[in-house]
Amino acid sequence: MKYLRFVIALILVAICTVSARCNVSYAARDFGGTTADFLDLGTILQVSGTSPLQGAAQVSMVATVEADTFDVNEEQTMIAIIINGDASTACFLHIRGDGVNVQVSVGGRSVTADGFRRQDGSTNLSTGVVYRIGGLLDYPGDSITVYLDGAVDGSGAAAFSNATLNFDGTPTTNDRIGGLNSGMAGDFFDGSIQEIALWAGDIGLAGHQQYTDGFSPLLIRPDILVAYWKLIGRTSPEIEIINGINGTINGTVTQTNQFARVSYPSPRHIVTSLVAAPAGIPILRRRIEGT
Repeated sequence: MKYLRFVIALILVAICTVSARCNVSYAARDFGGTTADFLDLGTILQVSGTSPLQGAAQVSMVATVEADTFDVNEEQTMIAIIINGDASTACFLHIRGDGVNVQVSVGGRSVTADGFRRQDGSTNLSTGVVYRIGGLLDYPGDSITVYLDGAVDGSGAAAFSNATLNFDGTPTTNDRIGGLNSGMAGDFFDGSIQEIALWAGDIGLAGHQQYTDGFSPLLIRPDILVAYWKLIGRTSPEIEIINGINGTINGTVTQTNQFARVSYPSPRHIVTSLVAAPAGIPILRRRIEGT
């Protein structure tokens, strides 16, 4: 089945690329940068028995961002997935200030007992610029890779205790987009975010390049895609269309329609192409349509 989904995704890419018959969006969520402004994702991704990330050997993350301001002394959060009941992060995609510059930063743990492992990018970011950022946590490879605009921006060793991600605690702290459950204003992002996605595996350099080219994460390794927030700001809560991990809006998180272009496959083409599809394939159609 996973290979069939991958073939379908390739067909959809061809439709969008060759015929240019796609749905296009420029929408995003604009975060106010205060401790009140974030999306609350609950604890679905932390429950060891049901988390779609449980047991993953690698985790890939992406987000498209544009900052209004930076705090050069803090870690502004794109998405934070908690591994245990405290604020220990399993998967953390953020922009980190080192006191002078700000870079993309990727971090996390394989189990609660791990110390926090982090890798920073090498590029100093600027406000008012749209960036497509991402990262890879590779547990058996003991490494972390940072991506910026479709290229590797940093990589390094990370001594993970486990060869897979293990949510080994009792969830009490919720996952978030746009902020960290720290109470520190510098951990909250001031600016626009769209198209956050998580994969239980490595989407590779090619996947990050596709994402940078403006393709929806639905067209990038759909066989291992486990969470996808469009963040187009048209619904409340913000809908997550893969595993139902919807984001409850807190504070001032508004919609903006003047952001990066994203191409989605046309639902009309998907419905037409899957009319006589085998059982199970309509699930992929519904995911792409966002229903």
